[in-house]
Amino acid sequence: MIGCYRPFVSYLKQMVSDVMTLHCVIHRQHLAAKHLSSALNESLQCHHCCCFGSCVRKRTRNITDFGLPKFGDSTTSESVLSFFADEDVALRDILELRQADIAYLADLCEKFNAMNLQLQVGNLNLMKTKSVMSAFVSKLALYKRNTSRGELCQFPKLAERKQCPGPFDQDIEVYCEHLEMLHEHLRGRFHDILSMVVIDPFASVEDAELHLQEELVDLQSNDELKPRLCQGYEAFWLQKQIPIQYPRLRRVVKRLLIAFRSLSLVERYFGVVTDLLTKKRNRLQVVNRGDLQLRMTGIEPDFEKLARLHGRHDSS
Repeated sequence: MIGCYRPFVSYLKQMVSDVMTLHCVIHRQHLAAKHLSSALNESLQCHHCCCFGSCVRKRTRNITDFGLPKFGDSTTSESVLSFFADEDVALRDILELRQADIAYLADLCEKFNAMNLQLQVGNLNLMKTKSVMSAFVSKLALYKRNTSRGELCQFPKLAERKQCPGPFDQDIEVYCEHLEMLHEHLRGRFHDILSMVVIDPFASVEDAELHLQEELVDLQSNDELKPRLCQGYEAFWLQKQIPIQYPRLRRVVKRLLIAFRSLSLVERYFGVVTDLLTKKRNRLQVVNRGDLQLRMTGIEPDFEKLARLHGRHDSS
């Protein structure tokens, strides 16, 4: 929580000492990604104002989406430059100088969007969030190392621009500095998640907290439970016998399983409610008939079972 919510969070922690308060992961990404160098910021503003300003402004209202129009593609960029060659030569020249920057930002936005898709699932929890964010932060360091050596396989649109004339080596330095800055900002903003300790049920007992060591020994001696770990971390800890036989471990892990880490689901609910109340208000009832629940649930109806239960009625 930030801003006006901080007093409430402080008060909540005073009243409930073990409460867990967390900031939306996608909002944190936007706070970190908005920091650009002066050169990249100028390129982005030029791109927005000259080419697709209205489209970009519309898309940036959605906090869960990073994106640039496909100006980074060679075909689209050539079409745009050809258009401005007839309309405004000065704008054409500016865009032509900024092609590499825009291609780099377009590639980076695609990587953010791919990560965000993993953070907008309905069963998101802290352990999955840590896995996704840890991988992305590590990839940023990898991108920086490869880019500094001129290896641009992770940035395909930028690789296409490498053949264009211009001070490309200077641009590479700017991109490496930005990747390093982005890496540090994400590490700082996600420090609580990246430093989170996830209990490995079959790791060394000495690494666990003292009050959990006894139950860990019992758990590791349970040969019946060991094969079930291959079904997944979440499925393992949600077994019925876990809270009965290992209540302390269960209390610790439960907080990591139920934590709600993203506001994307909340935004999805608002979008569904708006759609129901505006476009379909004459046919659907949000509350009385459960239309909201039907739209948001991931359960699909079993039509074959419904048909079997309905039975066959022969007319006489």
